[in-house]
Amino acid sequence: MTKINDKLILEKAVEVYANSGAEHFSIRKLAKEIEITPSVIYHYYKDEATLLESMFRFASAQLGSERALLKKPKKATDMFKQRIGFQIDHSMKIVAVLKYYLAFRKHFPKFKNGYVPDKSGWRTCSVGPIRCSAASPFGTGLTHSL
Repeated sequence: MTKINDKLILEKAVEVYANSGAEHFSIRKLAKEIEITPSVIYHYYKDEATLLESMFRFASAQLGSERALLKKPKKATDMFKQRIGFQIDHSMKIVAVLKYYLAFRKHFPKFKNGYVPDKSGWRTCSVGPIRCSAASPFGTGLTHSL
């Protein structure tokens, strides 16, 4: 039997959310995928909104950390190939992050250019390569650039 912890729940939530989106995601559906009862998930997360926000932060932080580890190619074609490979290798997380953003974008701050963050206002966090926005909808504003 697999040991249940918050990381396992978040990893599976990324997969279920990427495949279903906000409209069809539920704690009951996630619990069924993990083969646990919904009450186990509620032990870690007080409600679906908290779980989804945690999933968004988790996936964004992982993408940012993994992207920061990529070597910087000298040729533009090599960088393009590398980024395409990264997108393919991390497609589930990327889809989950984008679906979350599309479903909840009204909760994100609107900047002068729309909802795309103004990078000039970003500051580096103590969490490695992850960026934090002072105007984040969730306090830390964990994001990554694609």
